[in-house]
Amino acid sequence: MASCQLAGALYSQVSFNYRSLLLYRVGTGSSVLSNTSTQVSVLEYSQTGSLLQTINMPTSGSGQPTASGSDATQGKLRYNGQFLAVPGFNAPNGTPNVATTPAATVPRRVVVLENDPLGTTQIANLGTAFNSNAIRSAVPQADGSGVWALGQGAAAVRGIWYHDFAASTNTQVSNFNINRSLTIFDGQLYAGGTVGPGFIRQIGTGLPTTPTTITALPGNPNGRSVAFVDLPGGPVAYVTTDFSTITKYSFDGVNWLLDGTSPVSGAGTFYDVTALVDGSGNVRVFAVTPSTLLSFTDISGHAAPWSPGSWTTLATAGTNFAFRGITHVPEPATWVLMGLVSFASVFLGIIRRRR
Repeated sequence: MASCQLAGALYSQVSFNYRSLLLYRVGTGSSVLSNTSTQVSVLEYSQTGSLLQTINMPTSGSGQPTASGSDATQGKLRYNGQFLAVPGFNAPNGTPNVATTPAATVPRRVVVLENDPLGTTQIANLGTAFNSNAIRSAVPQADGSGVWALGQGAAAVRGIWYHDFAASTNTQVSNFNINRSLTIFDGQLYAGGTVGPGFIRQIGTGLPTTPTTITALPGNPNGRSVAFVDLPGGPVAYVTTDFSTITKYSFDGVNWLLDGTSPVSGAGTFYDVTALVDGSGNVRVFAVTPSTLLSFTDISGHAAPWSPGSWTTLATAGTNFAFRGITHVPEPATWVLMGLVSFASVFLGIIRRRR
């Protein structure tokens, strides 16, 4: 079955706080991480590093999404609308060499959680996608109707796939070897990768669900994971390059121009990044290495030389655990508010017609 609603016992009280951080963590803590499948947990942190809750995903049965313990490129979870997409494998804990298993026996899958204790949980099993290779990232539709996933493999099974929950179908949107992360910004789908070289790329126009073309962003911001924010003057992007720094780019209306590079964190390689604008108009940037959650505040603004201060350590993964991905929970999206306004307009129209 390609998609389903899970019993509440599997994911009880799935409710996240707005503007909190959500991290993808692998491991059980009881054994050293290896290429065998292991538990995936979603950890919710405050922006100051306080652990708010831990959701341990099932490691067996119908609801499992497990991960390879040793593959640091996996686990780029993403939040959109009211939904969180958690990528993994339909394999029980302890499956050896899980990233190279055939998709026919171990489908790659995405668990989509609604940010609501009474909401639905859906599972997308991705058919042949990423056969004998890894699923690495996923991002849901804002209304929960579908989910995009990204991963590696031969041309026929790699790239970006879209799963439609209503139709229970999987469509390969692009077979380009983009193989690190997905994100949605201002209604547009983007991906980061390591080949060609590893430019951040726009995927079609808007949010494509059928085969489309991809385009490197003008100015060629280069990286594997990206976080965008809107600032006065234009958009800004923070990009990981699989090193211990983050690069910043600003869009001038034509090209993405490099503003600068963060200091070396000293905590290892950054594998994922997220960013949000605080109440003062500054950007809070959060990134994960396998062992550490770090942050800094960017006060430079749009298209300004960037000389940030040092990184602040907020949390550590712990012994025999590792962080893989990070996203944040935004304020309720404008589409929700617009939907309420539209409903109110229809309701008032009915009342007026009845007078």
